[in-house]
Amino acid sequence: MLNSILIHLDDSPECWQRLQYAHMLAKQLKAELHGVYVEPVADMPVTAGPASVPLHPEMVRPATAEDMSEKRSRIQKMVDDFRKIYPLRWESIKGETGRILATESYYHDLLVVSRNLQANDLDWTHFLSNSIIDIASNSATSVLVLPVDRLPEKPVKNPAIVWEPTRECARAAREATPLLNQAGQVTVLNKIDDALFREQSESPETLIRLFSQRGVHDDRIEVKNFHKKDVDTMVDKLNKSNHDLLVVGVYGHKHLRELFLRSTSHELAKQAEIPLLLAH
Repeated sequence: MLNSILIHLDDSPECWQRLQYAHMLAKQLKAELHGVYVEPVADMPVTAGPASVPLHPEMVRPATAEDMSEKRSRIQKMVDDFRKIYPLRWESIKGETGRILATESYYHDLLVVSRNLQANDLDWTHFLSNSIIDIASNSATSVLVLPVDRLPEKPVKNPAIVWEPTRECARAAREATPLLNQAGQVTVLNKIDDALFREQSESPETLIRLFSQRGVHDDRIEVKNFHKKDVDTMVDKLNKSNHDLLVVGVYGHKHLRELFLRSTSHELAKQAEIPLLLAH
């Protein structure tokens, strides 16, 4: 069950998109919405321009009390506007963005962030940052990562899930089932792997049985096999498809597997241009 959705709040244009998408999910799932704004402490930098524009670290300056007050005011106005269509509780917490978001996720069932998440403690990058992977790795719940310019009008009607027989993928599948139950069809991208740590790849029969136990029956499931070497082709097909969600199990950076193998899940997560559900 997804009873409580936590949304990362800031004063960027993408924040309103996150609120709108979370609103659609909350209506479908009858969930509560909560928001958290991570306020930088006094010695942390703040961007000198629009929050949605990537800036070099040298283009930031220390946050002032006036900066923080203005940000809080803008966020409060956005929240007030949003509350006209759906209830939302929110709070402001001082600290490091990644750490606060991961910690606050302990009390909710889903965390919603944007792909170009920017903060003083995160990477400066247009693509999915390693720090978002870190947030997913340290969160107590799944992390929904929304693209900046390709949000579906209706959430989760034609999702895809990356599958290989690992703990991370199994957890991602379990946590995704409330969303997948809303879908007309679920595509399983079954990884055919010659990895060092397994003698042979397994079929997705275990996953299909897990889905069936949770109401996602096999007549709604389509299985497509792919090999690790075909990741780039798979990403290109995903980006050109009408899939509206990609469910991915992610590994922490210090996972032994990451030291030897190019992570298929990470590559899909970094390159896919559709909403991502990340679970560790």
